[in-house]
Amino acid sequence: MEDATQDADREILDVLKGYYDAFINIDDPKRFFYGLADYLEFLDKVPVLNEFSVELFAKRKPFEDRLKALEGPAHERLAAIKNELADYVAKHKIENPHIEQSLKEYDGWRTKKIVGSNGPLDGMHDVLRDIVEFLHKMPEHKAFADRYIQYWESNPELIKHYLPVKEFDEYREAEQEYKNGMKNELWGQMGSIAWQYQVIRHGDERRKKLEKEYQETKSTELHWDLMNHSILNGEWRQIMEDRKTDRIYFFNVQEVRQTIVRYQNQLVASVLLRKYINKPQNGTLASAGFDDAPAPVYKPRLSIQKDIGYLRLFDKDTKRRIAGTTTRQFRLVRCLFNPSADVAAPFAPTFQTEERIYEAIALPKDKKDTSLTNVATKEKRKHDIIEYTIEEIQGNKKIRQYRRFERNAGKMRLQITLPEGSDDTK
Repeated sequence: MEDATQDADREILDVLKGYYDAFINIDDPKRFFYGLADYLEFLDKVPVLNEFSVELFAKRKPFEDRLKALEGPAHERLAAIKNELADYVAKHKIENPHIEQSLKEYDGWRTKKIVGSNGPLDGMHDVLRDIVEFLHKMPEHKAFADRYIQYWESNPELIKHYLPVKEFDEYREAEQEYKNGMKNELWGQMGSIAWQYQVIRHGDERRKKLEKEYQETKSTELHWDLMNHSILNGEWRQIMEDRKTDRIYFFNVQEVRQTIVRYQNQLVASVLLRKYINKPQNGTLASAGFDDAPAPVYKPRLSIQKDIGYLRLFDKDTKRRIAGTTTRQFRLVRCLFNPSADVAAPFAPTFQTEERIYEAIALPKDKKDTSLTNVATKEKRKHDIIEYTIEEIQGNKKIRQYRRFERNAGKMRLQITLPEGSDDTK
């Protein structure tokens, strides 16, 4: 009986080798990834092969369990700090637009009305940190803010952290370990390939579903899911349509090939030695713990180089020139890019008032503009300056197809998006 099982295993491995050899050394991305999809589908059909896949993906569960265990305490501690700060501000009748805005943004992160490149815990912590910093700069409230601040032991006058939170730091450490696993461990790398498989086989279908859901809900979270999927699907469409481009980042044949060689070697060893190891439950590679959401690749970023501001849609994307850092155009984009208007901070679109936008884009020459000092005309003049600046940005061919300005009740928000109805990432 054992000999028969071993013979069956060898026959299965011979067929698997045929699928593997059919694509592994091909450099053409379309042929390579279609062959990869066939290979993965064969794995899912054969129990002895997908046993290894399920066991592999099970290795990420301890990381996820740890994150889940730490998330609750971090939420609770940040919520307690937020209540303490809000109560103090209310009790002392502190009127500060930055603090008021930060408190609103905290609730936006908590309810996921604000979504950014980092998670909600990061966003909530960052706005609370800003509040502590604002209070610390007010002499009458410095003593209160000092309760939350950590100073360097070697120099008690020098601030080390404005808001160290043990529970949050533990969560961030676990999150970083998970991200490192996703990047370097085979279970993480194969997870990304599972997402690529979903795009290859179901890309357009998934995009249409996300577009429909987003149009119905206008959910910020769905917008991010749509952008993630659109970037991956756009790359795959370029490959399918044989469009010549040097900008293929995610369907990278060389990187995927290295992962599949590693996977194939471990898979074959597992099958040949399976009588010596415990067998996990059955499952499939494409569904082993992963949903149908695309990989988190959509990470818009601003950068400055030689006094020029640039936009990137994701980490490896080409820099797209916005304008000089002292121009209204770049200042407006920076103001609407995230609540702190910090170039180093992740993209987190929120509605901003025209007053705040104008303050961000005001130039020294505006002091000579009499229509800005006249009570009867200054608000209209500010509005006109903002609208003219937007027109200038719309004339920028480098970024105009990727941005959209949304208005609501006298406020404005920037969305970084792809051309409507298109997955084109060129």
